[in-house]
Amino acid sequence: MAVYKPDTVGTRQMIESMIARRRTALDGLESRMTKVESELSELQLRVNGAQEQRDKINAEVARLKELRDSHQVQARDILEKITQVRAELEGDSPIPPDPRWARERLQKGIEELEGRYEISALDRDAERRLMREMRELAHQHSEWVNKRQKEHPEWSVIHELHRELNGAYDAARANHEALVQLAESSEPFHEEYLRLGEELKRHQTLHAGLLGEREHGPSAIAFWRNLLDTGLTEEHELFVDSRAIALSVEQALSQSAPTSEKPREESE
Repeated sequence: MAVYKPDTVGTRQMIESMIARRRTALDGLESRMTKVESELSELQLRVNGAQEQRDKINAEVARLKELRDSHQVQARDILEKITQVRAELEGDSPIPPDPRWARERLQKGIEELEGRYEISALDRDAERRLMREMRELAHQHSEWVNKRQKEHPEWSVIHELHRELNGAYDAARANHEALVQLAESSEPFHEEYLRLGEELKRHQTLHAGLLGEREHGPSAIAFWRNLLDTGLTEEHELFVDSRAIALSVEQALSQSAPTSEKPREESE
């Protein structure tokens, strides 16, 4: 069985090369630290500015959403009031300017549109079309009622409620349009915020590595230098693991080697 002998010469050369690299890194460390810290500080300011801008936009988007939803709730309340007032007036006017079939058509149309809005995952263009359809449906009904109302002035209160209904839908649509435009214009700000955040993380990692080199580099050089100066022998603990591995491999090879047998001579 071969006896394992550590390569002390090759190991010494490797340690010398490692010491040289650590010294080279330490020589330019302070200037690199100054540069990275300056870039890190500038990046942090830019990230903070981008985050502030993003938060302002998000707050405005939330405000517009709240206004839009509030106007839609107001429109539903007005529709309920219209139904209530109509029920009170129908007994006095047998031919109302807003007959049942017309108001049922309006109610059904609005409910269908609102149902699509609440349960469907709509993109921005689809939301725009839906808001426009709701507004146009209310306007068409209001205009139709207005023409018939001239013959029945006692129904003017219904006409006024329809005017309020149109106003609520107009306001909801205006807020929604402003919300969509703001969301579209904010996309570059959001992308810039994400990009700066990733760049900041990279600089933070680099800065942490330089701090570690400044803290541990000199002691590492001193350790390896001392090892070379005091002598790197074959019995050094540095070779304990490699010696044990070599021994295991040699034993495994010897156990798996085929045994040779002498051929028996044939008797005549």
